[in-house]
This record gives sequence, structure tokens and C-alpha cells, in this order.
Amino acid sequence: MKVIPIFLKVDQKPVLVIGHGQMAEAKVNLLSSMEAKVKWLTLGAKITAPYGDNVEIIEQKYAKKHLHNIICMFIATDDAKLIETVLVAAQARGIIYNFVDMPEISQFITPAVVKRDDIIIAISTSGKAPVLARNIRLKINQMLPQNIGKLAEFTYNFRPVAQKMMFESKKLFRFWNDVFSDKNLNLLLNKTDAEKHEHLINMIKQQQASSGQIVEINLTSRLADDLTLKAHRNINIADVIIYGDDMEEIMGFARRDAKRIHLTSELNVETLVASHLADGDLVVYLKPIHSFTVPIKITKDQHSHIGL
Repeated sequence: MKVIPIFLKVDQKPVLVIGHGQMAEAKVNLLSSMEAKVKWLTLGAKITAPYGDNVEIIEQKYAKKHLHNIICMFIATDDAKLIETVLVAAQARGIIYNFVDMPEISQFITPAVVKRDDIIIAISTSGKAPVLARNIRLKINQMLPQNIGKLAEFTYNFRPVAQKMMFESKKLFRFWNDVFSDKNLNLLLNKTDAEKHEHLINMIKQQQASSGQIVEINLTSRLADDLTLKAHRNINIADVIIYGDDMEEIMGFARRDAKRIHLTSELNVETLVASHLADGDLVVYLKPIHSFTVPIKITKDQHSHIGL
């Protein structure tokens, strides 16, 4: 099953859940937590547990009228005849639908979710192994700080300050990458809002004073799995990448808008790099150990090496 991950806005939007029992309750609870206007059609079952004001419990059998004015729906029942009836009616009305535990006939699937305020991580196995997706969710839950969503909100509110102080888009991009690097992320998570603000202001001043930089990555393999985390990060944020033959897998980690320069013996690498450094670019030079490479003479403060 080929799917594309899309986040659907459901806050204050009408969503229908059909069915009763544990699976239906799970969908109602999920949608309620996302502040959707949930219409819960229980197919006649009585619901005694309390739910919030955004959950309308309809203890009735299914009728076409229940499909009026909804953006999507979830069906949690094993009644084959009802499933067929609802499917046909939904298709006729252009309503997207999910049949719980039946990905093969669903128009969308719901992934396992990790949520930290406005940070939402979705994990899916395209319906092949839901338990595996839940186990991955547990692992991410354990490693993701509880207050990281609050940090995302703080940095969002700080964006106008950063944009006002830093006009160059390249430096602004690099600034935000530095903010969310492991080193700064861990520091910021443990600071007060006032301390966060001061820390970010100091980072902007450092970024404004910085010039272009070249990072040489000494490769021992053309496999992406053999890259260090630091090498991965530099490739991912580079403005310019100089690369050799058979590096397609590694180049897959480059930014889409990064300039790619294929290394040849005729290429005047030193002049080319000097030009990009003058423009304030971050240049990554991928150097296969056992193939032709071009030495680059650059000032020490602009130069760094990464080995594997």
C-alpha cells in the first residue's frame, strides 16, 4: 500500500465515528484530544462513561443523515453489510473514511502518534504491522523530552527577532540549524525563557560574525550507513557539496536546494571553493580515500575535517 503522510486539521471540525467498543473509544479519545467536534454514532449501544463537550454521543443505528456535514469518518465495526453500505454512501458524498483494522479498503490510515504540544510525530507501517508502529512510538516517547513542544513554541515566537537581526537567508538557515543541534537543544531545554532569549541573541551575534566554511569529510565507503552523525548533519545543511563518482546514496541526504558540484580532474576546486566561501556558504567536500582528490588551501579558521 502506497501512502503519503498528511496531517489533517481537525480542531473544531466535525468528524464521525461509527461503532462501539474499545476500537471506537480509542478513535473518539484521539479525536477529542485533538479538539475535533466528534459525532459518535454508537449503533444503538449505550455509553455511560463521561466525555467532553466536544463529543456528541448519538445512540442510534446508522442512517445516511449521519454523514451530513462531516470532513471524515472512522468506522469500527465488523458488520460486513453495514461496512458495504457506509462505504458506498461515503464514496458518493466524497467523504474520506477509515475502517479500523481494515487498511485495504480504507482511504486513509491513522498512524501511531507521539505528541508534545504542537510537535506531532506519526509512525506508520502502512497497515502491515500496527504493533511494530506502537513499539516504535514507545521508543520515541522514551527519548523525546516532555518540554520540547514548549521550546518549539518559544522559538516560533522568537522568529521575528531573528529575522530582524539577521537579513542573510543563508546565515538565518544556519542559525536555526545550530539552535536545534544536540548541544544547543539540551542547553535550551534546561533554561528559563529569559535565559533562552539571551542564549539565542548571543548565537545570532556569533553567526553574524562568521564567514563561509569548508568541511572535508574523509570517506572510507560510499554507503550512507557508514557516515558519522556529524557528517550526516553537515551534508544535510551544506549550501554546496563537492562529490565524486558513485555517491548517489550519500547525496540523497543533501538539501534539495544545495548546489552539487561533481569532482573531476579538470575542475579548479580551490578557486571554486574560495568563491563560495566569500559568499558565506558552507561547503562540504566529500573525499573518497582511495580515489582522485584535490587538495584545497583554505585558512585554518574556515577549515574542518571529519573522519569516519
